[in-house]
Amino acid sequence: MKSKILIRLNLLYMRNIVIIVVMIFSFNTYSQSADTDCSSLNYGTFDILEKGVKVGVVYRKDNIQIEKYLNIDKLTYVLLRPNKCNFQFNAYYIKKKLDTISWDVRYSKIESDHYKYIAKPKYLKSEYIAEGEIKKISNSINKEYLKLFKEFFKM
Repeated sequence: MKSKILIRLNLLYMRNIVIIVVMIFSFNTYSQSADTDCSSLNYGTFDILEKGVKVGVVYRKDNIQIEKYLNIDKLTYVLLRPNKCNFQFNAYYIKKKLDTISWDVRYSKIESDHYKYIAKPKYLKSEYIAEGEIKKISNSINKEYLKLFKEFFKM
């Protein structure tokens, strides 16, 4: 009789442990998937912020990004290779196919359509790290910039 009671208690104990482990695993999986949803970064118009100040605008479409900085007259095309919230950037200037530094960029969500980023040079041995924020301001792209995307694909 005592052995049956001990077996039942052990089974109840084991069942409770399994339930707790499943709950912890489910919560962890949910929180990781929420943190890695950066799909809103793939298309649209975004403000680039450094230290809370707008420094430029980004237009994204079809793994291409066009950057317009407030203090520079040139536009920059950037080829994007997204993988969840990690992107690899390879920049090209608009009139020259001049490859510039490749970057690994990691985004983390601050709130809906607002992310902070940390960018590091991919192939250079450098301690430099670029940090800032990107905030989606529109799900659409200005017609003038849509034409530039078409021109880029003709190159």
